[in-house]
Amino acid sequence: MDKERINIMIPSKARCGLIKTIEWLPEDKCNISIFVEPQDYLCYKSTYGDRYSIVNVGADDKGVAFVRNFAVTYYGGGNVVHLDDDINKLLIRNDSRMRKAQKDEIRDLFTFLNNKLYEPEVGLVTISFSASNWLFAGEWKEPSRAWCFFGLNGKRLLEKDINFDLNLLFQEDYDLVAQILNKGLRSVCTYRYAFDCPKIGTTVGGCQTYRTKLLNEKNVEYLFKKWPGKIQIKKRLDGYIEPQFIWSKFSSKSKKDSLPLFREIKGKM
Repeated sequence: MDKERINIMIPSKARCGLIKTIEWLPEDKCNISIFVEPQDYLCYKSTYGDRYSIVNVGADDKGVAFVRNFAVTYYGGGNVVHLDDDINKLLIRNDSRMRKAQKDEIRDLFTFLNNKLYEPEVGLVTISFSASNWLFAGEWKEPSRAWCFFGLNGKRLLEKDINFDLNLLFQEDYDLVAQILNKGLRSVCTYRYAFDCPKIGTTVGGCQTYRTKLLNEKNVEYLFKKWPGKIQIKKRLDGYIEPQFIWSKFSSKSKKDSLPLFREIKGKM
């Protein structure tokens, strides 16, 4: 793969004409593909097909884990960044404050992601929560999932038999990070950048087409049982519950550096 460019996959469901992420992506740095279900394909093809690759995943309503697994195979194990379709903008840390990232700074981020993914044992690279983290009370800002912006080294995932769990219709990224660490690979999160996404329930399409509090609780219960003793439950301000990793249960080492700010976690076998 060309190290000067990076593959971007955007899974999208029932949001034809509403994708926000493509508005800020540096197209000279990225090969952008939108992954959609057959029921949405014609609309996305007619709306975005002149500018982007539209990939038909071949099945409807299988969940985003199915779509992400399809993408890993589609790219033949190459590096790929997974981006949600509703990211309004990227933010960059300036001292203790956040501001909107400019195009050159976004290009720098993708260069950092791509280079990091080529380092030994790196399975995943992600960025931090939105600076205005409205979901949780107090000072909890520790990211415990890949959330909606993460890069994967597909070759290492395939070698380690790591994939997105099809039992999870959402929160599939929690489980993937757990698998990556559990197989002894490295997970890297840069705190220099953050993303801005709309509040859950304020948009149409995507997992909002089927997400309910009951299904959310079943998801969390499934993760809690799959990773006993390694996840705790956090209650969000909107009434939903969310799993949070207990990092020490997964990692053999953790380090923090600055410029760029990042935290790196090495899983223990």
